[in-house]
Amino acid sequence: MASKRQNMFHKNKKQETTEIAPRWNTHTLYQLPFGPAKIIPRKVTDCEDHGTNQLRVPGTKLRKISRDTWSYSTDVILLMPVSDDIKVSFNAAYFGNGGWKGNWMMKDLGGICSACKLYIPQATKYVLKRLNLTDCPIPAGNYTVNDNIIKNPRFEIIPMIYNMYKLDLFFIKDDKRLGCKRIYFDIVPK
Repeated sequence: MASKRQNMFHKNKKQETTEIAPRWNTHTLYQLPFGPAKIIPRKVTDCEDHGTNQLRVPGTKLRKISRDTWSYSTDVILLMPVSDDIKVSFNAAYFGNGGWKGNWMMKDLGGICSACKLYIPQATKYVLKRLNLTDCPIPAGNYTVNDNIIKNPRFEIIPMIYNMYKLDLFFIKDDKRLGCKRIYFDIVPK
């Protein structure tokens, strides 16, 4: 019985491969080059739809310091405490054929504190230290981040396919959008 199951498994696996391969190769994004890459941040803006605007990050400024180092400064306005009760998700678009191709990748990253610690640990440590905190929650209030240094930025949630991208970050609690920020960046060969 086990050998018959193994044969069925291998047979089905082979059939899946032949069915999926042609569709995979015809998708335009996957025809783009990819490999060892670096991220070049371009700008940070507000999204068109802020939701309730209870989490705002206005006036973010990026400044290039060297080939692989940037500095960012911003104000942070929190009308409510920030904890893992607030979820983060993103919607990524890539640039192709003269325009943005939206909804290329969408993902829920979980609670905002946990997501920040996992995906941008250096920036999270810096911000918590500047606020004289060791961990979340972050109390409601107005904060300023000045000249936080980013070296060799990495987003492990995006495949390293060379192209231009925009990433909308959504902050959500109880199915209500509390805020949104848009990040533009390029992924280029190392």
